[in-house]
Amino acid sequence: MKVKKVGIIINDANDSWEGMRSLFGLLTENFWCYLFMVDAPVQLPPEMSEDEFVEHLEMFVEEMEAEFYTTVQADADKYENLALLSLQDMAPKMRDCDLLIPF
Repeated sequence: MKVKKVGIIINDANDSWEGMRSLFGLLTENFWCYLFMVDAPVQLPPEMSEDEFVEHLEMFVEEMEAEFYTTVQADADKYENLALLSLQDMAPKMRDCDLLIPF
């Protein structure tokens, strides 16, 4: 099976940035990438500013065409490139992936 679509599932806030970094590596290899943040609020590394994070998020979604989803309403309200979806609505998108990576 040829892998074209990869989804990363994050369910722990401590893994949010590392999961995004992994997704970036996959994007540079021309995979279609999806990030699913399930009950995991965004947690930035201490050395990263909010502005830097927003800049990375915009690049991933707008320029590299990744799709980012969250079940956390506060994060969807705060970051325009994080789409709010329930776990039930994420499930079909997850099934569409050729490979899912739990983080």
